[in-house]
Amino acid sequence: MLHHLFPFRPVRTALLCLVTAIACLIAPPLSPVAHADQTPPSIAREALLEMVRANPGKIVFINFFASWCPPCREEIPELVAIRKEYPETALALIGVALDENAAQLASFTASAGFNYPVYRAEADVPALYGVMSIPHNVVYDTRGRLVVSQAGMVDAASLRVFLDAALAEAAKGAAGDAGGATK
Repeated sequence: MLHHLFPFRPVRTALLCLVTAIACLIAPPLSPVAHADQTPPSIAREALLEMVRANPGKIVFINFFASWCPPCREEIPELVAIRKEYPETALALIGVALDENAAQLASFTASAGFNYPVYRAEADVPALYGVMSIPHNVVYDTRGRLVVSQAGMVDAASLRVFLDAALAEAAKGAAGDAGGATK
């Protein structure tokens, strides 16, 4: 259709390129996208512990990872799936990156599809849980007690079984506490 208005190919091509470039510059993105230049915020030991304390009644799952770690990169999509399956009222999922290269981490987090908060660990955080290798997963129960701090991947099926049992135990405990309150 435009070829009738601009019969000279070089002019038509240049005009189409210009219109396309302008459209790309002014059009909003179709969906929210993390930008590769945005490194996750850093988190220190006390701030991480405060996050745990700020989630009473929830299981708090902390995943230590790095963008360059193949097992971590395999585990993260499973954690994203877990986040979709369990309500935020039952599970707080937190990613803590041990990357030294901020640009590589920013690029990875922009493309990995995280649906839970991700932070870049400050130097004092790994020692808090004895993190010597990654992935490393930490779990607090609904009463805020540390129940797991373990290196190695966790597969989604095993994590579901663990979470279901922990949530059932918490519900049972809450029902027992409520029953005791009426006596």
